[in-house]
Amino acid sequence: MTLTRANAVLEFVRSVGMLIGPIAGGMLVAWGGTSNALLLDAASFVVLAVIVLGSGLRRPAMTPAESERATLWREYLPFLRDTRITAMIGSLTLAVYGTAIADVAFVFLVTVSLAAGPTAFGVLTACWAGGMMAGAAAAGTLRMPHSVPVAFAAAVVMGAATLAIGIVGTTMALGIAVIGIAFLFGGAANSVYNVAVRTTLQREASAGAHGKVAALYSAATNGAGVFGFLTGGLFTPDHATSAYVLGGSICIIAGLGGWLIFPLSRAGWR
Repeated sequence: MTLTRANAVLEFVRSVGMLIGPIAGGMLVAWGGTSNALLLDAASFVVLAVIVLGSGLRRPAMTPAESERATLWREYLPFLRDTRITAMIGSLTLAVYGTAIADVAFVFLVTVSLAAGPTAFGVLTACWAGGMMAGAAAAGTLRMPHSVPVAFAAAVVMGAATLAIGIVGTTMALGIAVIGIAFLFGGAANSVYNVAVRTTLQREASAGAHGKVAALYSAATNGAGVFGFLTGGLFTPDHATSAYVLGGSICIIAGLGGWLIFPLSRAGWR
């Protein structure tokens, strides 16, 4: 299995979970109430822990000498010097910040801007997850010899879909239909983006450094998500469409900017 296809399979399974999870959660709440649903949710993490422990996956332990030399700065400095990795992570972190601004406004987009109910909320959520499944399946068929431009192009498409949602998300009749289509395209681009980003970072780093590069990317994007949620909260509940316009614009700028900057960067740690 190629690296791209392996990442696509991972993304497809993740997308299936995103589609089935809300449905299962709604059924559990209707069947036994919120408390029982949350207890079963917690139990699923226990099952996951048992699976991981039983899988045999282990992180190689450092020798005492390696442990004495290891510091956080020394472990990650070589990757921070690699301008290809920092350019990739930096630009895509900005894209995550833009999408997070829109994410936090989603519920208000549906309930306030569109004045719609839970059915519309569920349908639109399913559209994004369905788009992600389609995007993951499509990404698995791509060879992606050059995954970098694919990642940045997918970020631009996500931004364009988000921007379109903000522009049309003011009228109930037109808004629901167009937003549903935009969510399908945005979700598909989201999966292609995730597959391309993982593939690129794994190709840029040696096999033994995959964990550290993934940790850097996760730390940067999770931080961007936090600030994106805080920014998006400034637009709620009455200006959710403005959050989508801002978030989409930032995502487009991040994708185009990264596309221009990355070819100028160089690997500095090999």
